[in-house]
Amino acid sequence: MNDIEIEALFQHNADQITQMNAAAGGLVSALIDELERAGRKTYIRLKKPAPRGHTVAYELVQGNRRLVATLANALGFKTVTDTKLEVHSG
Repeated sequence: MNDIEIEALFQHNADQITQMNAAAGGLVSALIDELERAGRKTYIRLKKPAPRGHTVAYELVQGNRRLVATLANALGFKTVTDTKLEVHSG
């Protein structure tokens, strides 16, 4: 992905995160940051966030699919599948 595509993806994901519960969105944002950090260059596209909720669907755009689950679990996500992220609600 080039810088313009990454910026567009970042903006799209930010728009999706604002539709979620604030704390859940913050954790999803942290995951996105970790996926990009330190040469990992793994990117996901968020879609269909639960309004003010704790779940969001996603698709892998580029990178290592295994990193999504590994990092999400390390951050304390409740559930991680190949298409969905869920953050604890309490």
